[in-house]
Amino acid sequence: MASALLLGALAAYALSLPARSWVEPGLTPSAVQVAVGAHPATLVEGIWSATDRGTCVAIVRGHASGASRSLAPGCCLMVLMRSASAGLPSGTVMGVLAPTAREGVYDAQLYTRRSGRQLTAPRRFTLQLSTNGSRLSATEVHTGVAVDIWRLLPYPYRSVVRNRDDRQRNLDGFVRLWPATAAPPLTPRQL
Repeated sequence: MASALLLGALAAYALSLPARSWVEPGLTPSAVQVAVGAHPATLVEGIWSATDRGTCVAIVRGHASGASRSLAPGCCLMVLMRSASAGLPSGTVMGVLAPTAREGVYDAQLYTRRSGRQLTAPRRFTLQLSTNGSRLSATEVHTGVAVDIWRLLPYPYRSVVRNRDDRQRNLDGFVRLWPATAAPPLTPRQL
Protein backbone atom coordinates (compact mmCIF):
# COMPACT_ATOMS: atom_id res chain seq x y z
CA MET A 1 0.00 0.00 0.00
CA ALA A 2 2.81 2.38 0.90
CA SER A 3 4.57 1.68 -2.40
CA ALA A 4 1.37 2.49 -4.34
CA LEU A 5 1.11 5.83 -2.54
CA LEU A 6 4.77 6.53 -3.26
CA LEU A 7 4.36 5.73 -6.97
CA GLY A 8 1.27 7.96 -7.14
CA ALA A 9 3.18 10.80 -5.51
CA LEU A 10 6.11 10.34 -7.91
CA ALA A 11 3.78 10.39 -10.93
CA ALA A 12 2.15 13.60 -9.70
CA TYR A 13 5.61 15.12 -9.11
CA ALA A 14 6.82 14.14 -12.59
CA LEU A 15 3.85 15.81 -14.28
CA SER A 16 3.64 19.16 -12.52
CA LEU A 17 2.88 22.02 -14.91
CA PRO A 18 2.79 25.77 -14.43
CA ALA A 19 -0.71 27.32 -14.42
CA ARG A 20 -0.14 28.83 -17.90
CA SER A 21 1.52 27.50 -21.04
CA TRP A 22 4.76 28.87 -22.43
CA VAL A 23 6.32 29.04 -25.90
CA GLU A 24 9.29 26.95 -27.02
CA PRO A 25 10.88 29.19 -29.69
CA GLY A 26 12.27 27.80 -32.94
CA LEU A 27 10.41 24.50 -32.84
CA THR A 28 9.67 23.85 -36.52
CA PRO A 29 8.95 20.48 -38.16
CA SER A 30 12.57 20.25 -39.31
CA ALA A 31 13.81 21.12 -35.79
CA VAL A 32 11.57 18.37 -34.39
CA GLN A 33 13.03 15.85 -36.84
CA VAL A 34 16.56 16.86 -35.80
CA ALA A 35 15.66 16.71 -32.08
CA VAL A 36 14.06 13.27 -32.38
CA GLY A 37 16.95 11.97 -34.48
CA ALA A 38 19.56 13.20 -31.98
CA HIS A 39 18.80 10.43 -29.46
CA PRO A 40 17.00 7.08 -29.34
CA ALA A 41 13.37 8.14 -29.75
CA THR A 42 10.53 6.89 -27.61
CA LEU A 43 7.51 5.31 -29.31
CA VAL A 44 5.40 8.45 -28.96
CA GLU A 45 7.86 11.09 -30.20
CA GLY A 46 7.07 12.66 -33.56
CA ILE A 47 4.61 14.95 -35.31
CA TRP A 48 0.87 14.29 -34.86
CA SER A 49 -2.39 15.70 -36.23
CA ALA A 50 -5.44 16.02 -33.98
CA THR A 51 -8.48 14.07 -35.17
CA ASP A 52 -11.07 16.73 -34.35
CA ARG A 53 -9.88 19.94 -36.07
CA GLY A 54 -6.55 19.15 -37.67
CA THR A 55 -4.29 20.89 -35.17
CA CYS A 56 -0.69 19.76 -35.66
CA VAL A 57 1.43 18.99 -32.57
CA ALA A 58 4.92 17.68 -31.90
CA ILE A 59 5.82 15.36 -29.05
CA VAL A 60 9.47 15.78 -28.06
CA ARG A 61 11.60 15.36 -24.96
CA GLY A 62 12.00 18.53 -22.96
CA HIS A 63 11.69 20.26 -19.63
CA ALA A 64 8.89 22.20 -17.96
CA SER A 65 9.47 25.94 -18.07
CA GLY A 66 9.14 27.61 -14.70
CA ALA A 67 10.08 24.37 -12.95
CA SER A 68 13.35 24.06 -11.08
CA ARG A 69 14.07 20.69 -12.66
CA SER A 70 13.69 18.84 -15.93
CA LEU A 71 11.00 16.21 -16.34
CA ALA A 72 11.52 12.62 -15.23
CA PRO A 73 13.39 10.34 -17.69
CA GLY A 74 11.22 9.41 -20.65
CA CYS A 75 8.84 12.37 -20.21
CA CYS A 76 7.94 14.45 -23.24
CA LEU A 77 6.42 17.82 -24.07
CA MET A 78 3.43 18.20 -26.40
CA VAL A 79 4.07 21.37 -28.42
CA LEU A 80 1.70 23.12 -30.83
CA MET A 81 3.08 23.27 -34.37
CA ARG A 82 0.02 24.61 -36.22
CA SER A 83 -3.23 25.63 -34.57
CA ALA A 84 -6.66 25.19 -36.12
CA SER A 85 -7.72 28.43 -34.42
CA ALA A 86 -5.96 31.75 -34.86
CA GLY A 87 -4.19 33.39 -31.97
CA LEU A 88 -2.12 30.58 -30.47
CA PRO A 89 1.53 30.95 -31.49
CA SER A 90 3.47 28.05 -32.92
CA GLY A 91 5.65 26.49 -30.23
CA THR A 92 3.06 26.82 -27.44
CA VAL A 93 3.45 23.92 -25.01
CA MET A 94 0.13 22.07 -24.71
CA GLY A 95 1.19 19.67 -21.94
CA VAL A 96 3.53 16.96 -20.74
CA LEU A 97 3.32 13.19 -20.83
CA ALA A 98 5.15 10.43 -19.00
CA PRO A 99 5.31 6.69 -19.74
CA THR A 100 3.46 4.30 -17.43
CA ALA A 101 4.14 0.67 -16.55
CA ARG A 102 2.02 -0.50 -19.50
CA GLU A 103 3.68 -0.29 -22.90
CA GLY A 104 2.17 2.37 -25.16
CA VAL A 105 0.21 4.06 -22.34
CA TYR A 106 1.17 7.54 -21.13
CA ASP A 107 0.03 9.62 -18.19
CA ALA A 108 -0.41 13.22 -19.37
CA GLN A 109 -1.32 16.67 -18.15
CA LEU A 110 -2.72 18.81 -20.96
CA TYR A 111 -3.92 22.39 -20.89
CA THR A 112 -7.67 22.47 -21.54
CA ARG A 113 -8.64 26.16 -21.70
CA ARG A 114 -7.51 29.15 -23.68
CA SER A 115 -6.89 32.60 -22.22
CA GLY A 116 -5.85 35.02 -24.95
CA ARG A 117 -2.63 33.72 -26.50
CA GLN A 118 -1.94 31.19 -23.74
CA LEU A 119 -3.38 27.89 -22.57
CA THR A 120 -4.49 27.37 -18.97
CA ALA A 121 -6.23 24.85 -16.69
CA PRO A 122 -4.11 21.68 -16.93
CA ARG A 123 -6.06 18.44 -16.57
CA ARG A 124 -4.97 14.83 -16.39
CA PHE A 125 -5.38 12.49 -19.38
CA THR A 126 -4.39 8.96 -20.31
CA LEU A 127 -2.88 8.68 -23.80
CA GLN A 128 -2.78 5.24 -25.42
CA LEU A 129 -0.70 4.41 -28.48
CA SER A 130 -2.24 1.98 -30.97
CA THR A 131 -0.52 -1.36 -31.60
CA ASN A 132 0.99 -0.19 -34.90
CA GLY A 133 1.99 3.22 -33.47
CA SER A 134 -0.01 5.30 -35.94
CA ARG A 135 -2.73 6.60 -33.57
CA LEU A 136 -2.76 8.08 -30.09
CA SER A 137 -6.10 8.16 -28.23
CA ALA A 138 -6.78 10.52 -25.33
CA THR A 139 -9.11 9.83 -22.40
CA GLU A 140 -9.66 12.38 -19.63
CA VAL A 141 -9.08 11.10 -16.10
CA HIS A 142 -11.85 12.05 -13.69
CA THR A 143 -10.93 12.07 -10.02
CA GLY A 144 -12.86 13.15 -6.96
CA VAL A 145 -16.31 12.57 -5.58
CA ALA A 146 -19.41 12.21 -7.76
CA VAL A 147 -22.93 12.69 -6.43
CA ASP A 148 -25.78 10.92 -8.20
CA ILE A 149 -28.86 13.07 -7.51
CA TRP A 150 -31.17 10.50 -9.10
CA ARG A 151 -30.48 8.18 -6.14
CA LEU A 152 -32.50 10.57 -3.97
CA LEU A 153 -35.69 9.68 -5.86
CA PRO A 154 -37.85 6.87 -4.49
CA TYR A 155 -36.97 3.42 -5.87
CA PRO A 156 -39.86 3.02 -8.42
CA TYR A 157 -38.73 6.16 -10.29
CA ARG A 158 -35.00 5.44 -10.37
CA SER A 159 -35.22 3.02 -13.27
CA VAL A 160 -37.25 5.48 -15.34
CA VAL A 161 -34.71 8.30 -15.29
CA ARG A 162 -31.25 7.49 -16.69
CA ASN A 163 -28.31 9.51 -17.94
CA ARG A 164 -27.40 8.41 -21.42
CA ASP A 165 -24.00 8.86 -22.98
CA ASP A 166 -23.05 5.98 -25.26
CA ARG A 167 -20.13 7.65 -27.01
CA GLN A 168 -16.90 5.72 -26.47
CA ARG A 169 -14.35 7.52 -24.33
CA ASN A 170 -11.23 6.92 -26.42
CA LEU A 171 -12.24 8.33 -29.82
CA ASP A 172 -10.47 11.68 -29.44
CA GLY A 173 -6.77 11.82 -30.10
CA PHE A 174 -4.06 12.13 -32.72
CA VAL A 175 -2.88 10.52 -35.98
CA ARG A 176 0.86 10.23 -36.61
CA LEU A 177 2.27 12.32 -39.47
CA TRP A 178 6.01 11.76 -38.85
CA PRO A 179 7.90 9.43 -38.58
CA ALA A 180 5.92 7.18 -40.85
CA THR A 181 4.82 3.82 -39.47
CA ALA A 182 4.27 0.52 -41.23
CA ALA A 183 0.51 1.09 -41.03
CA PRO A 184 -1.54 1.45 -44.21
CA PRO A 185 -1.91 5.03 -45.49
CA LEU A 186 -4.59 7.19 -43.84
CA THR A 187 -6.14 8.09 -47.19
CA PRO A 188 -6.11 5.74 -50.17
CA ARG A 189 -4.00 6.68 -53.15
CA GLN A 190 -5.75 7.31 -56.41
CA LEU A 191 -4.87 4.91 -59.19
